[in-house]
Amino acid sequence: MVLALVVTTGGHWMILQMGAWTGMFVRFANESSMSEAVAKTFDGQHPCRLCHWVREGRSEQQKKATETLMVVAKLDLLFGRAEATVVPPRSEGRPAVFGRAWFPAQRRTSPPVPPPRAA
Repeated sequence: MVLALVVTTGGHWMILQMGAWTGMFVRFANESSMSEAVAKTFDGQHPCRLCHWVREGRSEQQKKATETLMVVAKLDLLFGRAEATVVPPRSEGRPAVFGRAWFPAQRRTSPPVPPPRAA
């Protein structure tokens, strides 16, 4: 269930991006100092192939989501919103008035005082 939630919300792109950053950091750290590796990894000027792939995937996913919303909005405009009227069933020939027909008959007598004792 957690995996489905992550994929539905686009978390898989973040996981892939973190993998790309890790690989970039390792590659840059082999070539230069740690501080330069961190700077090159996160400056946006030195993206790797995986970074490009993640960027394209995210933009494509957002485009599809926007298109879906536009189609739903067009269908709402075309067909209008359907309004449903729900009529509760009548009971015992009486009109179905909320608070009466929905609940069993209320007790009309008060309980005996003092309460009866078990024998």
